[in-house]
This record gives sequence, structure tokens and C-alpha cells, in this order.
Amino acid sequence: MRDKKRLEVMVADDEALIRRTGDIEAYIELAREGEDVLADLERDIKALAVFCEELEARTMLNGEADPLNAREPGLG
Repeated sequence: MRDKKRLEVMVADDEALIRRTGDIEAYIELAREGEDVLADLERDIKALAVFCEELEARTMLNGEADPLNAREPGLG
């Protein structure tokens, strides 16, 4: 059951990345056509960067060592 949940989260994250990058690509295309989308583009790029940082942290904590209950140095 745990593996199923982990895979569902991975698929959802992948779908979110695809959607977010697609939105950014659309803004870039609109900008090429002369639309004023700079503020929207900047907002979405910043939001994508935050999402990627969160995803990276979750990925690092979701590895093989995750169940080992990591502790702060010097406390163990």
C-alpha cells in the first residue's frame, strides 16, 4: 500500500511539472506574439522554482534511507 501511495505522488508531481512547464511555454509563445505576459511569466517561473526545490527535498527524504529515522548530528 505504501508503494502505491508513493507512486501516486510521483505521478501527480510529474503531471504538475508537465502542466507548469506547459504554462511557461505558453507564456513564452504569447510573449513572442507581442503580448504583455512578463509578470505572469516571472510569477510562474518563480513558482516552478519553489515547486522544484520542494520536490527535490521530498525526493531526498523519500530514498532507501528514509525509514532509518535520520537524527540531528550528535544526538544519536
